[in-house]
Parts: sequence; structure tokens; C-alpha cells
Amino acid sequence: MDRLRIGIVGAGRIAGAFAQGVKHSKRAEVVAVGSRSLEKAQAFASEHGIELAFGSYERLCAEELVDAVYVATPNGTHVEDTLQALRASKHVLVEKPMATSGSDAREMFAEAARQNRVL
Repeated sequence: MDRLRIGIVGAGRIAGAFAQGVKHSKRAEVVAVGSRSLEKAQAFASEHGIELAFGSYERLCAEELVDAVYVATPNGTHVEDTLQALRASKHVLVEKPMATSGSDAREMFAEAARQNRVL
């Protein structure tokens, strides 16, 4: 793998800051964004020079051109979104807070171990 291909789950302000930061990386690139709204994903992709835009997080996680996922959704959905990405065999970086409880964080790390993925 020459570069880590990242998909962003969520298309908000923090996701935009992340996308801009990755542009300076020699080892990673943002190749996709997913939102609950295709229109919002397309607008975000256009603004940040991202090739692929999806109207669902599931479709983003299913994309084989994505190696890893950055979860930039509301805190209350981090567990669900992270588990979905891990179960799709993606490595995951979650914005803070990663989880709202220790048991949720343990569940996320256990799934990462089962999938042999980095969380």
C-alpha cells in the first residue's frame, strides 16, 4: 500500500478540518466521504477535493477503495459507526470522545481485535 486511503464518516466542521489536515500527509489521503444525505456528502467532497461521496455510512464502509475510516459523527453514534466500520474490515480513527462509557470503549476494542484492525 503506497498511501492509506481514508473515508470520512460524517461531513461536519471537524470532518472538514481533518480533511484539510490530511492534505499535508505523504502517507495518507482522503478518498471518500459518507453522510446521511448524499447532497451533503457531495457538497463536502466538492469543497475538499474528495473523489467519492456516499449518502450512507454503510456504503462508505463497503467501499473497497477505503482502507481506514475517520469517524466524525456526533458522540452518541461513535460506537455504532465505529463497529460498522470495523465489521467492514476497516481500520478506524474516532474523534474524541471515542466513547461515552468504558464498556462502550471495551466493546469497540474487542471488535477491533476480532477483526484484526487498528482502532
